Amino acid sequence: MSPVLFDAKTGGRARKAVAVMRGDGYLFVYDRSTGEPLTPIEERSVPQNPVLFTAPTQPFPRGAESILPPCDSWKNKVPAGFLLGCVYDPPSHDVPNRLAQFASVRIAPMSFSPKTGYLYAQGTDSLMQLGTADDPYVFDITGGGYRVPNFPPPTVVVAALDSRTGKVVWKKELPSYDDSGLKSNGGALSTGGGLVFHQGGDGTLQAYSATTGETLWRFQTDFAVGDASPMSYAVDGKQYVAFIAGSKVWAFTLGGRLPQAAPIPPPPREDVKGPIEDTNQIETLTLEQIPASGRRYRLNEYAFNPYRARVRTGSSVTLINNGYLPHTIVGQDGSWTTGTLAPTQVKTVTFERAGSYLYSSKEFPWSYGQIIVVPAANGSRAGADGTRVAQ
Repeated sequence: MSPVLFDAKTGGRARKAVAVMRGDGYLFVYDRSTGEPLTPIEERSVPQNPVLFTAPTQPFPRGAESILPPCDSWKNKVPAGFLLGCVYDPPSHDVPNRLAQFASVRIAPMSFSPKTGYLYAQGTDSLMQLGTADDPYVFDITGGGYRVPNFPPPTVVVAALDSRTGKVVWKKELPSYDDSGLKSNGGALSTGGGLVFHQGGDGTLQAYSATTGETLWRFQTDFAVGDASPMSYAVDGKQYVAFIAGSKVWAFTLGGRLPQAAPIPPPPREDVKGPIEDTNQIETLTLEQIPASGRRYRLNEYAFNPYRARVRTGSSVTLINNGYLPHTIVGQDGSWTTGTLAPTQVKTVTFERAGSYLYSSKEFPWSYGQIIVVPAANGSRAGADGTRVAQ
């Protein structure tokens, strides 16, 4: 995030200050002439993973508050089988089922109001899965809940922070029409008239009270997942506020009569996401390519391949333990199980009724998969030999 330069007053002295927001939502303020912190900074111990040579402590501004929800706010939202991790929990091969808090206050610029002394910032709070391999240099950060049914959506907030204390003055939670949470995250514009302009996350441009955060005005622009920041300018003494929404540029002034677009309905939420493959054969163990400085791969023992399979009614699905650990594959509705499969063992299950069947590994309950059964064409039945089924 871009730093903000402003004039501050500390201990009765005028100071040339610079403010920067860390990714976890904490504000740091320094004298930009000397580098002296204007808010005291203390070192706090954080969890360790010696393999990764993690730092034993991290700096925090004393008495300050993050604009993002605390890690504990995710406790009742973590899908079954997973453990909750917080911002500084490092990846670990010994904990393959951790969903870690992904605090992201990045990119979108802050705004400062000399009238209030507040900084206005926006951030996203979500969960991500940290996957590691036997190779200590291979780890994968998976956001958005790929391979995790009912993955909780991100939380998007816009907040005011007192530049003198680092404490949150007001905070608003915004809707996120993009499951990544990275859209609807443009920066804020504060004005001398006591307003803060910011997108509302639902396609609206909104004006908040700079002191309380109350929404005083909103306008529907018909584009919900932009990441633009509003700006202000004057022509012939008249002030305008401009905002980019998709391919349109809107300009507003007092007394304007532009018609608003209709409200944008929230997009439907999918409980299970990801590509669907037409196949009668599912294996444990998945080979995954990991973004790195070149091509590195890992074998993921805790993922089914494919994650989502589609068959016709009457099909027999072959489930193969192609991994190195035992797996007992169990339907979430309790209607079927493979029993415990040792490595290389196979079990066939027949699905007579159309529907969606979630399943998981009993030993590793964070390993999920889905079988989608659709009506058979002309009453035909698929074979049990693992051949592909026409859509």
